[in-house]
Amino acid sequence: MIRIGQHEYVIPPWLGTVVPLAFGLYATLQLISSHYGSSSFPSASDYFFYVKQISTATIAGFLLIDLARRSIITWYAPLLLFLLTLGVAAVAINWFQVWANKTTMLDLGLLFALAASRPGSSTSGAFALLAGINAIPFVVGAVIALILALGCRILAGLPLLSRDTLRDFWANLAAATIWIALVFAGAFAISHWPAGYSLRLPGWVPLAGAVTVVLAATLVHLALVGRIRRRADTELNSLRSWLAALVCIAILFYSPFSFGSFGVRTLYDYVRPTLRAVHVLPTPPLRIAGYIVDVPFHDLKTNVIREMPDGSTSQVSVPFPLEYWLGGRVQIRRRDAPPDRLATLYGRIDESKELKATQDKAPDRDAVLLMSTTNYTKLAMRLIDYPDVDIMFTHFDRSTSPEEAEQALRRFLRERVRRS
Repeated sequence: MIRIGQHEYVIPPWLGTVVPLAFGLYATLQLISSHYGSSSFPSASDYFFYVKQISTATIAGFLLIDLARRSIITWYAPLLLFLLTLGVAAVAINWFQVWANKTTMLDLGLLFALAASRPGSSTSGAFALLAGINAIPFVVGAVIALILALGCRILAGLPLLSRDTLRDFWANLAAATIWIALVFAGAFAISHWPAGYSLRLPGWVPLAGAVTVVLAATLVHLALVGRIRRRADTELNSLRSWLAALVCIAILFYSPFSFGSFGVRTLYDYVRPTLRAVHVLPTPPLRIAGYIVDVPFHDLKTNVIREMPDGSTSQVSVPFPLEYWLGGRVQIRRRDAPPDRLATLYGRIDESKELKATQDKAPDRDAVLLMSTTNYTKLAMRLIDYPDVDIMFTHFDRSTSPEEAEQALRRFLRERVRRS
């Protein structure tokens, strides 16, 4: 029920079916319109991804409309409920995915052990263990079903010690069990679809399988919930908005990606910088080889690598400040740092060696190198005024001339890099 001033509006029951299906349809259309729906080599991994995305949407839609129907909410509460249910659904699906992945790894390890066992040895205990391992997803699903049942009743202000609580749990458990069984059955069918390597899996099969599985589990869940609601208590209490807000904040800190790019930007661009400004969170210093880089710390945009034998900083990477109008990133790396592991692994050019070779030819001059690839341009410098570090300027505007980029980088070093 929605309360606006002195007026109250009852949410019609048919919305309890329409909203979850609409959320699932929206997620499906998003997948179709994205590159995920046109994979050249579709596989079971694509199927699992589709199931995850569509299931998150349908669960969020169900929780949103269910809480709205079972409590009295104000006009602004739907937005809070949207964020809450989206975050809760994403966290629940992620938890299940983590345990499902662990189950798969345990299955593979046990199967390899069985394959390596001696012929004629008893395998009954191993098969019993295998059955127990494969029960883990169902146990995790039961735990998630219980948490959702109790959490929804707490938020809606409904009593926990009632028969309706058990009915809610059984409905959630039945839907979760069917969903898990169908998900793994679908994955098995897709994995064994081709009759040999000559046949390729049609691109529409993983998405169609995911839609079928989620739709079947959702319809079963909605049917069970509909039967329960007809016998449930009709008493409505105000939604505990303060608790919903606290849960949203907890999810934002625990898993900001549950809210998509909005959650990531909110946490790392606003919340954490604000907490650092009031000294609630510590601000790690951007210090390397006796220099301090005067750039605001950002959890995602600044990077500190500690590879020195004594655990000290070997490289600092920061975004180029906007006031210089070039974009890009600046990397400051100690000259005595261990070789770049990524450069060694992927055969990339080691800028430190190139700079050393260039400066050895003219020890009294700064060494400046310009390296261009199809993706970006890199300016590498070894300066006499900074004898302990090498400086790299990457991903700046490609329309900028090398001279302008070098001048901007030297200005940055004068204004933002100082001795500690």
